[in-house]
Amino acid sequence: MTELASLEVTQRDGAIVGRLSGEIDLSNAAALEESLIRAADGGAALVVDLSSLSYMDSAGIAMLQRVSQAVGAAGGSVRLVVGPEAKVRRVLMIARMDVLLPMHDQVSDAVRGLELAPDP
Repeated sequence: MTELASLEVTQRDGAIVGRLSGEIDLSNAAALEESLIRAADGGAALVVDLSSLSYMDSAGIAMLQRVSQAVGAAGGSVRLVVGPEAKVRRVLMIARMDVLLPMHDQVSDAVRGLELAPDP
C-alpha cells in the first residue's frame, strides 16, 4: 500500500519547488492545495514536481487547476514537472493539463522556463 502524498518544499534559483510523492485523492487534495498556495506566498514562481507520485485522481487534477488560478491571481506562475516515466503523466495528458500549465521533464527545465518566461 502506498502512502498518501507528502510535500517537500525547497527553493531553486528563485523558484519555489514543491515535490509531491505518494498518492493524491479526495482525502488529501485540499490540504495539499493549501500547502502549495502557502508555499507560493504572494505570487512566487512555483514548480510542482509530480514525478514521484504513484497515483492521482480527478481531485488532484482539480487541485492543480485551483493552485494555478490562485498563484496566477497573486501574480505568480506555476509549472509542472512530470518525467516521461512518471506514473501520473497519462492522467495529466488525458485531462489536457499540458494545455493549462507548462509541463517539463525535469525541475531544471521548469526553473529555466520560468526564467525565460516574459513578465505578465
